[in-house]
Amino acid sequence: MFVKPLGLINLITKKYYSMFYQLFILLSLSFVFFNSAHPSSLKLGLSQDEKEQKKLENLETPMTSSHALKLSLSSVTPQKDIEDPLFEHDLKLIIVVSNDSFSVNLSDRHLTSRIRIGAIKRSIPQNLQGYIDARDYIIMTLSQDIYTPEDIDQAELQEDQRPYAGWLYFTLGKIKQRGNRVTVLTADIGIVGPSARAQEAQTEVHAKIGSVKPLGWQHQLSDEFGVKLNYREMFRNKFIISKYISGELIKFYGGSAGNVRTSLEAGGALRIGYNIPNDFGIGFSNLNTRSQWIIFHYIQLKGEYVIRDIFLDGNTFNESHSVEKREYIATLTAGLTAQKGKWGASLIQSISTEEFEEQDGGDSLGELRIFYNFLF
Repeated sequence: MFVKPLGLINLITKKYYSMFYQLFILLSLSFVFFNSAHPSSLKLGLSQDEKEQKKLENLETPMTSSHALKLSLSSVTPQKDIEDPLFEHDLKLIIVVSNDSFSVNLSDRHLTSRIRIGAIKRSIPQNLQGYIDARDYIIMTLSQDIYTPEDIDQAELQEDQRPYAGWLYFTLGKIKQRGNRVTVLTADIGIVGPSARAQEAQTEVHAKIGSVKPLGWQHQLSDEFGVKLNYREMFRNKFIISKYISGELIKFYGGSAGNVRTSLEAGGALRIGYNIPNDFGIGFSNLNTRSQWIIFHYIQLKGEYVIRDIFLDGNTFNESHSVEKREYIATLTAGLTAQKGKWGASLIQSISTEEFEEQDGGDSLGELRIFYNFLF
């Protein structure tokens, strides 16, 4: 039997994608150990540059008994957080393209597409400094999310599959860094329904690439003004693996509230690599002023308790298609980031558990992020 190459790849990845992720996790964890010169090199503390600076200071300063006592005590006393700018340049432009066709199982369902364009600005405008601390950062993005059921080639209503829906929204918020702690507060404001133009976007793209024409958009959620307030608190611990390789552990918790989504979340992430940027895993690496390479990869595990999700529960005020959602969701994400000079990119894969009762298996999503730094 003749099988097209793409169909064969699709068949293999759909069957074995969980195994691929387990292999990726094992490779990531082994990266820690194979790059360690000695078992004792994996330890919390100062970076390599800070250690070298301390050595120079010690050579220049006469060693006294009191000085030796202070050094001994400092070795067991936690270091005070050093405030390090999250983003070294005035404006960072961001482009994010997420699509399930980038994922390991080449699916075309559920959160099938997300396009995001935005910026993180370092300088706070004068008229906002009364509301936002001058040390904080402003984040602004414009996004479109597209949700579909699994069988998009069916015109009739598929009651056991998630609804068709589009979500076009603007995000505005601030990022507050204080040492090894970051607080992110954002607000998503937009429209859910036909006015989000998701039907037109998916239909046109599928026509251009020769993919299946979606036939069930007449059953999508109706127009509804959407608001979602988001909060996340993040904490970081850095560690040194070898002369060139370092890492950091990040834990976080937070939640969201609004008619689009109301939920609580908590999780952690591990990042390992060369010249890891000071962005707390927010997702957009900062520019290295010496134009050195930035290369790192990471794994993140997140758990959520979902109280409301309009894309599963249906419209808030009108009758619409809906499914019975699951309250607890887990998501595993793995990614690789590379940057040189002003340009950088990230490749990200994520898998999640079922979001509603009738769902057949978990979801996977691939993502490409491109960023460019401006200095004014």
